[in-house]
Amino acid sequence: MRTPSDANNVVPHPHSPYPRDNLDADLAQFRRSDWTIQQFAEFVLRFNKTGEGNAALVVVRGGAVKVIWLRGRDNHWRMACIEAAINGAKSLRFPDSAFIVNIDDFPICTQGLCPLPVFTMYKKWHPKKGNIDTNEVLMPVFNHHYEDLYSFPWDRKRPKAFMRASQQGCMEPNSTRAVLAVLSEDHPEDLDLGITRIDGAQKHHLKYRFSKAGFVGIEDHAKWKYLVSADGCVAQTRLAKVMVSNSVVLKEESDWIEFYYRSLRPWKHYVPLTHGEGVAREILGLVRRLQRDDRRARQIAETAQKWAYRYLPNYPRLLYFRKTLVEYNALFKGRMEAWCRGAAVGVFRPRRPLARASGDWSASRGAP
Repeated sequence: MRTPSDANNVVPHPHSPYPRDNLDADLAQFRRSDWTIQQFAEFVLRFNKTGEGNAALVVVRGGAVKVIWLRGRDNHWRMACIEAAINGAKSLRFPDSAFIVNIDDFPICTQGLCPLPVFTMYKKWHPKKGNIDTNEVLMPVFNHHYEDLYSFPWDRKRPKAFMRASQQGCMEPNSTRAVLAVLSEDHPEDLDLGITRIDGAQKHHLKYRFSKAGFVGIEDHAKWKYLVSADGCVAQTRLAKVMVSNSVVLKEESDWIEFYYRSLRPWKHYVPLTHGEGVAREILGLVRRLQRDDRRARQIAETAQKWAYRYLPNYPRLLYFRKTLVEYNALFKGRMEAWCRGAAVGVFRPRRPLARASGDWSASRGAP
């Protein structure tokens, strides 16, 4: 059963560990220096001139957003969703700011080479070592709908592990998803784990062979007690949706994370699953363990649903992103807001025409 979320009335507590677990971890290395606007402008100009990928400079001024493409323009729809999210949140009063967003799945600031924050939606992270491959700062995903709760009576849920996912071209042929799909065919009494779509480039390179499964909408996932979340090319964006389904989430443990992952705790918010081929050796044991301890399974499901309902709908995401920009601006000791109210956009005209800019302002005019 789908129920509309009233998450607009759910505000994260100001002393919650949520920002500390995630945002503070991302910004720690940048807080060691006192950054100037001149350094930021030089960084943007260098970034504009070299490198691959798809990224844009985003300028927020007076609650309105201007997007200036610096590299490529693939996945432009993701940028449009970010723009729409900020433009639609006037009451939150986003601070005037200018920042770079990497719109790709994979890092642009490889090996931590960016001296100033670049925002992204996915990256690799090690619980003890921190950043892997990049020092980019995570921001929420806005190109999905996260406003619904999904509930189904616990005693009527099917006591099986369930998954519907795709095998994408950028994934390993022996991905966790593929391993689970094969295993499921041999254990239908406990597993219903299926691949609904296989990328054309992958069909001839898969290590395993399995039948494609029928599509099941996210709303109907709540009919199973145990839901599997396995990564695709990067972290699975669907995790936030299955967490609100009052089912136990069996989540693949990998280095890929989104902005909120570092607040999740194994056996409290989810049950951890081994990454890759090793998952075949443990998932049946985990499912049967949950079947035997139904009370604990239900407690995990309820804890995850309450946590996800509090922090992961669109409004709390906007609150998190606003907090991110406030802390980002603080790196510049008040200079960023003043600069954005002045000639922020015009600074970047000398090296490259900004004809591809979107928004309400004219790129040729610069700032008023």
